[in-house]
Amino acid sequence: MPLTLNNLAGALVSLGSYEEAESQYQRALQIWEKIFGPGSSEALLPGTTWRPCMPGQQQYVAAETCQRRAVEIWTERYGAESPQAALGLENLAGLYGRQGRPTDAGPLLASALAIREKELGTEDPKLIPDLVNLADAYAHAGRAPAAAILSRRALAIGEKSFGPENSQLLPALHFLALALREQGQFTESEVLSKRIIAIAEKTPGPESPSLAHALDELADTYSDDGRYTAAEPYYQRSVAIWKHLLGETHPAIAAEWNKLAMLYERLGRMSDAESCYRQSLTILEANDGPDHPDVASTLLNYAGLLRKTRRKSEARRLEERANAILANHKPPEGNVSLPINTVR
Repeated sequence: MPLTLNNLAGALVSLGSYEEAESQYQRALQIWEKIFGPGSSEALLPGTTWRPCMPGQQQYVAAETCQRRAVEIWTERYGAESPQAALGLENLAGLYGRQGRPTDAGPLLASALAIREKELGTEDPKLIPDLVNLADAYAHAGRAPAAAILSRRALAIGEKSFGPENSQLLPALHFLALALREQGQFTESEVLSKRIIAIAEKTPGPESPSLAHALDELADTYSDDGRYTAAEPYYQRSVAIWKHLLGETHPAIAAEWNKLAMLYERLGRMSDAESCYRQSLTILEANDGPDHPDVASTLLNYAGLLRKTRRKSEARRLEERANAILANHKPPEGNVSLPINTVR
C-alpha cells in the first residue's frame, strides 16, 4: 500500500499535480513510519526521489529538509564514514546543484569523495563519478583550477582502467577542457575537445547528444580565442545534430541560433546574424511565450545588432519591449540556505 501511494505521488509530480502528490506522499510516509519507525531511512528514502523535481522555492526547501534529515539518520545509523552517509551527502548536493547552488554542493561532494576514498582507495575507477561531480560543482562555482585538478585525476584513473579511447572518459575530458578554456588555455582545451569528438563519433555515435555537446564546446573554445571562422562549422554541425534529435522548434535550438548570431556579428555578417536572431525568437516565443526573460535577452542582443546597422528606431522598439518584459518578470525568491554540516 505505501509503495503504491509513493508511486502515485511520483506519477502526479510528472503530471504537475504537486499538491495532490504531496498529499499522497504524506499518506505513504505515515504508513512507512508505522512499519519502520518515525524518521527511519526506509520511510524517508522514497520521498527524496521525486520531491526535488517539484518546482518552486518552497518545494525546494521541503526537499532540502527531507534530504538533510535522511543524511542525519543514515549517518547516525550506519556511521559518518559509511557508503550510506556518502550517498546522502551526494543526494543533498544534487539538490543544491539543481537549485544553482554549487558553492553549497561542493563541500558535500568533497566529504562524500573522502568517504569513498577511504573505502576504495585513491585509484579505484568507481571514484570517477565522484571526482567528476565535484569538478562540475567547482567549475560552476568559478573554481576552474580546482576543477582541472580533479578532472585530470579522474582522466588518469579512467585511462589506466579503460584505455585512452573509452567513452567513459568523456565526462572527465569535458570538465578538463572546460576548466582549461576558463583559464585561457585554449590550445590544450582545443586538443581535448577534438579528442572528445573523436571518441564520441564512435561511441555513442555521429548523431548523439555527446557529440553535439563536444562540437559546441570546441566552437566555444575557438570563439573565446577569437577564431570565429574556425568556430562556425562546429556550431553549424552541432545545430544540425540537435535539430535531428530534438526537432527544429525545441528551445535548445534557440540557444544554438543565438550563438551563431553572435558569431556572425563578430564576423561582420549582419544579415546572417539577423536571420539567426529571428529564428531564435520564433522558437522562444512559441515555447515560452512572448513575455519570457529569455525572449527579452534575445531581443536585446538583436537590438544591439540593429544599432550597429544604424536601424535605431527598430532597435529602440525591441529594447522597449525587452525592458517591459524584464520589469514585469518577478525573479524567483532568494534561496533559503540552511546550515550545512559536512562529514569530515
